[in-house]
Amino acid sequence: MIEMVGKKFGRLTVVALDRLENHKTYWKCVCDCGLTVVAVGNNLRSGNTSSCGCLRRETASARGKKNTVHGEGHDNKTRLYSIWCGMRQRCMNKNHHAFALYGGKGVSVCDEWNNYPAFKEWALSHGYTDNLSIDRIDPNDGYRPENCRWITISENVARANKNHKSRKLIRGEDAQECAPAATHSGRARTAISHHEAGALIKGEKIC
Repeated sequence: MIEMVGKKFGRLTVVALDRLENHKTYWKCVCDCGLTVVAVGNNLRSGNTSSCGCLRRETASARGKKNTVHGEGHDNKTRLYSIWCGMRQRCMNKNHHAFALYGGKGVSVCDEWNNYPAFKEWALSHGYTDNLSIDRIDPNDGYRPENCRWITISENVARANKNHKSRKLIRGEDAQECAPAATHSGRARTAISHHEAGALIKGEKIC
């Protein structure tokens, strides 16, 4: 086996051996964009794999083509695709502004949902509409079918207010706990502001 830890192939830096399977060596790599992927050693050395996929998307965009992933890429993005993209960014991208509240706390996305069609199939079969947000039933558990549901914006805000803490709302996700924000009177704010509620409705650009 050729030692590859610490070597860089395109945008990917090898950080650890992942596994040996079917006479192939799989390596865990970190892309320059921040995402972590697993790649076959031969593909890295041959140049067939040189990024997490971001390089291909950027190349397609530069050529003036629609950057389409399963028909729902950046030039034709649906709200559901944005939710999926943001969910993965928060859990996997250490450079994402909300990573500390998700991936940094051990919240992960199940293997099945790293495939968008599988996530989309679950979402549509469990009542998803564009006025709903994804919610983790157990906030200490990750994103997986058994732990997720769709709730309305009003339910989302009600949950936040019930906990008596200020929260930051991120598109398509239930708000996560933050330190109470002080008001001009010095008292902790205990309800979601109109601005925060509006942020959930309009959506934050996550990816």
